[in-house]
Amino acid sequence: MIDWSYDRLEARDKTVLDQLSIFVGGADLDACLHVISGEGVSQNGLIEALARLVEKSLVIRECASGRTLYRLLDTTRAHCLAKLRSRGEEDRVLSRLTRYLAAAIRDQTSVEGHKQTVDRWFGPACPNLANLRLAKAWAFGAGGDPALAVELAQYAAPLLMQLSLLSECESMARDALTDREKVDAPFEVWQALSAFLGAATLATKGPTDDAKAALEAGSSRAATPSSARIAALAASGLYWLWMYRGEPLRALGCAEALRPQGDADLGEDDDLVADNYAAMAHQAMGRTAAAERELRDVVDRQARVSLGRFMRIGSDPGLMSQIFLMKTLWLQGRFRSAIDLYEHIRPGLRAPEHGLYRAWALNEALVPLYCAMGDYDAARAVIEELAASAQGQSMQIRCVAGLAAEAALETKVSGRVRSDLPRLLGTLRRNHFHLLLPWLEGVHAEALLAEGDLDACRAILKDAISFCEANQNGWWLPELSSLMGQLETRSANDAMAAAWFEKSHCLSTSQGSLALAIRNLHRVKIWSDAPLALRKKADEWGHWLSEHYPDDGDPMFWVPKD
Repeated sequence: MIDWSYDRLEARDKTVLDQLSIFVGGADLDACLHVISGEGVSQNGLIEALARLVEKSLVIRECASGRTLYRLLDTTRAHCLAKLRSRGEEDRVLSRLTRYLAAAIRDQTSVEGHKQTVDRWFGPACPNLANLRLAKAWAFGAGGDPALAVELAQYAAPLLMQLSLLSECESMARDALTDREKVDAPFEVWQALSAFLGAATLATKGPTDDAKAALEAGSSRAATPSSARIAALAASGLYWLWMYRGEPLRALGCAEALRPQGDADLGEDDDLVADNYAAMAHQAMGRTAAAERELRDVVDRQARVSLGRFMRIGSDPGLMSQIFLMKTLWLQGRFRSAIDLYEHIRPGLRAPEHGLYRAWALNEALVPLYCAMGDYDAARAVIEELAASAQGQSMQIRCVAGLAAEAALETKVSGRVRSDLPRLLGTLRRNHFHLLLPWLEGVHAEALLAEGDLDACRAILKDAISFCEANQNGWWLPELSSLMGQLETRSANDAMAAAWFEKSHCLSTSQGSLALAIRNLHRVKIWSDAPLALRKKADEWGHWLSEHYPDDGDPMFWVPKD
């Protein structure tokens, strides 16, 4: 039937039909006008040919989001694609498709703040991801064009990063850099590809030495304005590398380096990026109260300012700041407010372009929050969602982090160390992935203490505290100090126990992390042989906390009032 209909077409219509078969899924009119070409196929001639082919039911015409889309049935596409290949024309059409996509990405508005642009790339018709993948496979393949492949990668890598397609961004940038000896391109092209390779590797495999080397290569600049902008992108990536490595003080240095110099211009608010990064670093450093004020200010300003120049992900510029704000709220004891904020941003986090942000929210904020509430069923649901999200985004390090969170949760519930927890923590350490390690190691140590393995518990707490103090990673340091105090009670070292409990209280209250102060107070109260001086101090702590602790969903709200 297809042969009969095809054979009755005039030559120009056959050309249009055959070349239309190159598209995966279909294409809008603009893509057709740029990719389909041939003798007698003018712009008007193409439009007329498409109309005739639609009339003959060989092409399906649809309307979606204000665009006219053209596609073939699978059987028709297979037939016409075979015709195209038999005439040796497939490579020429694929070359035009690749050039068109490179130009389309180059000329489009920033993804950030433009949800419709995002939806089109995830949509069914070219320009979209399915056809971008086709163009990439051809350009980097045996019959492709290395120069065109690098041109495509230079524009597509940032797009893939913004769409949270991190493994694809990593692959695109890595393949292009492999062709460096074959292609003569400006320094800035290779600089940018190195920056995006490092940032994507950071998200998929963690803050490895390979990710660091690529970001540092992206930081090397030539004496041009474009090179300086790319170096700022790489500095943004290095900021996140140090945050992943649990070294917020070094991340803070990167944030300050991003502040505009001279004539640099980010739009309405030149210091917004640096302020945003500094606020998140302050949260990781344990400056909880200050971080909340800074993050609220940043979220308000981000609602009005585009940050598309920087290495951002997704269409909503404020989600990451709100995730960190959520974490500060529950550390302050405002559990219900933290969950309300999560429910507010949850629809945005579920958008496909926010996969990395979603992993942050689930892993770094919600798992420890629900565990602190004792809502272990909710924590299990979060871990299941994290696993599905990480696997779907090919974020290998997040898969390991999710397994470690699951092992830690079951360890916490049972009071006994799950057998795979030490191995998973070792994998995270080897990859320098220290984001949630203080919490995970605290859970591990607490279970070892319950099992009576005091020496192993001491070794873990000592190493964790030393790392946090050396790198000013202070957000969980009050809890680790309190656990050390509890350990010393089991070792009958009353003076050291009292010193650690006092340290925990001073740290938590000075930081504004009152949820940790409550838990430290509880450990002192259940210590039946606590020294009299410590009991008196605990009474003072309880009076102060009963006046200052918010009644906002923490199941341990009763502790200072008891």
